[in-house]
Amino acid sequence: MNSTDLNLNKYYYVFQKNIYLKKINGGSEEKLTDLMTKLNFNENEEILKKVEFKKKQFNNNGNYVDLDIQRFQSAPFQNKPQVPLFHPYHTLTEPFTVFKIDNIFYDNLPESIRNLISGNIERHQVDIFFVVNYKLPYEDDQMLFRPQYYYIPHEGVRGNKGESITFTPYAGIYGNSKQITSKTDFIGKFTQIDGLSAHDNKISSNTHPMNWNDDNIPLYLYSIVNGANGDWSKCAVTLHWIVDFVQARDFREKARDNDTFEKLIPILRYDPNYNDLFISIETLLN
Repeated sequence: MNSTDLNLNKYYYVFQKNIYLKKINGGSEEKLTDLMTKLNFNENEEILKKVEFKKKQFNNNGNYVDLDIQRFQSAPFQNKPQVPLFHPYHTLTEPFTVFKIDNIFYDNLPESIRNLISGNIERHQVDIFFVVNYKLPYEDDQMLFRPQYYYIPHEGVRGNKGESITFTPYAGIYGNSKQITSKTDFIGKFTQIDGLSAHDNKISSNTHPMNWNDDNIPLYLYSIVNGANGDWSKCAVTLHWIVDFVQARDFREKARDNDTFEKLIPILRYDPNYNDLFISIETLLN
């Protein structure tokens, strides 16, 4: 990192540290320089990495917008993002707007989740995702927790030879913005879940339904999955926004038109349709 990089980013740095200078121009240069000198170099470097991440351009490919996301390359899950999702037994189509969040933001995850991770794996091994996920308007078509996409091999599971993979991860739902329930006892609790598999060109089975409806969306929550089949080296923590289809499509278009978090976050901040959601992504990317 050189002095030019610091100078180019110091205003972002001051903003991130919530330091308010009444005169940001004209006479405040010395104050800024003094602050930068006093702050710890490692902390300074971390802030600049966060700024750099927020400037990364989203990938815009037809129906979907994403950032640093792996997608299945072939049927049966072609183009599906390899992240934990919520959807009915019969899968949803796009838009799933999905982002991989740099691990530099790990400390902004809910403390309850960080406490679960501590002692199991190193923080740099945790995959952090942000997913805007929509709910169908049918009460009898419950949304199911589907972490399988995160664990299925990149080439998928075709099932043409009876191939089947069964998953028994530990999972939990935390930090939900509204009251939700589930038949699975994993809301606010990290527990082993079963009934998860991939076979015969599909995800299975009809397990881990979430009981939310049109009255309590939009909402946000965090999911964590780890320890699938005894493998603790692969862990995903995902911030999910659960919205209706119209808002999912609106978010995708906003992300398409404002193709970095640096551009997108101010747009969301002042849009009343995101009042119930915005605080979660603002906190994560602080």
